[in-house]
Amino acid sequence: MVKGKGCQQCFFFHKAVKIKAKRKIGGHWFKEPKEIKEGLFNFFKNHFDCPTRRWKMELDLKFRKLNKERSMKLEEPFSMEESKEAVWSCNESKAPGLDDFNLCFFRKCWEIVKNDLFRLMFDFFHIRKA
Repeated sequence: MVKGKGCQQCFFFHKAVKIKAKRKIGGHWFKEPKEIKEGLFNFFKNHFDCPTRRWKMELDLKFRKLNKERSMKLEEPFSMEESKEAVWSCNESKAPGLDDFNLCFFRKCWEIVKNDLFRLMFDFFHIRKA
């Protein structure tokens, strides 16, 4: 250890810990958990209660509506072929969820996973109707 270096490292470490123990919310420093909780509550209460803020957004969206026949088609069960088409139509490097299995995995292992994946889609489609 270099002479004097240890003291500087300890000083830096202790200063970092002290700073980490405090939280700055809306320009004010808080140390105790209760103070932090109240500080957060008051910060966001004041932020969202401000009468000068306009939270309502006026959007003029003109969506095209489906006709009766097309809207009924959305309720029809889908086939295994449509499930495969959905998997193949997406970018294979994209992950569909938090499990980190990207669509390349499902394509490469299609023969192994197709029935499980189809069942998952089928259950999702039918459970949401219940």
